[in-house]
Amino acid sequence: MNQAGGWNAGLQRTVGFGTPVGGSMMVSLYANGHAIYNGRFVVAQPNFGYFQDGMSAGAVRAIEASGVVELATARERVTYDLAGAKLAVVELEQCVAALDKAAARPLPKERTSTGTGFYVSTGHLLTNAHVVDGCEAVSISMPGGAAQSVGTVIARDAVSDLALVRSQSMAVDVSSTLRRQVRLGEDVWVFGYPLHNYVASSGNFTRGNVTALAGMQDDSTRLQITAPIQPGNSGGPVLDQFGNVVGVVVSKINPFLIARETGQIPEQINFAIKADTAATFLQSNNVGYTGATKSSLPLSPPDLADLAKRFTVFVVCRSVK
Repeated sequence: MNQAGGWNAGLQRTVGFGTPVGGSMMVSLYANGHAIYNGRFVVAQPNFGYFQDGMSAGAVRAIEASGVVELATARERVTYDLAGAKLAVVELEQCVAALDKAAARPLPKERTSTGTGFYVSTGHLLTNAHVVDGCEAVSISMPGGAAQSVGTVIARDAVSDLALVRSQSMAVDVSSTLRRQVRLGEDVWVFGYPLHNYVASSGNFTRGNVTALAGMQDDSTRLQITAPIQPGNSGGPVLDQFGNVVGVVVSKINPFLIARETGQIPEQINFAIKADTAATFLQSNNVGYTGATKSSLPLSPPDLADLAKRFTVFVVCRSVK
């Protein structure tokens, strides 16, 4: 692009009035008398600079159609004859158009979801299938989130809503014990990591009892419990008074849907997958587990909470959409 020593030489003369290398100034670019760019021009080198705010493909097309452009600063106005530079302008237009197209393309968005899981043996933890659905990366951490480990989903059953995650690097000094039978009316406790970023990251411990030995529409693989649960509790253990796992938290009833259909707001209707179903899932994937134990005396709630913390983890699922 030439006129009296070229485009860059002209820019050098234009910006040479007190604008040092690394400095910038506001400029306007005109083609056929119409402003096609208003923005900041940065002096990168003594005879080279760039338009900081970028230039649209439409502006480059206007330059190509005109053949002559004017650059105005607060100090002067310089005219550039682009004769002989048509090919360069066409290539520049194609480049800018490609950049504009790429910029308009939506970037992949990372989706992050959280839940709870618990160790059933060394290196294997159980959680809900929906917690790790579509995960490209799974990370797990103990209460407080200080130590983290990478997990790998090795089995998943959408029907039972159970998933098995392998993680060899997390140091866990005890695994859970599974009790395959549970009785109606038993006291139960739930430990998990609900409402991430809203409540304590050290875990949440709630109490309730078994109110039904089946779930929605008499689903025999589920328990109904009154222990309060929230989003993020999914995949966590339901414990009996001796610290055995009798269920895996899975869902709560939608109170708004029921209220719309019945006119009544249901309370304390939450569901867990029976430990018997979980044990069958583990056996089908060749993962061993420890059966129920019964101490001479029930554990106190604080002791139950301490035990649950030792084998229950916070699960983070990351995927890109």
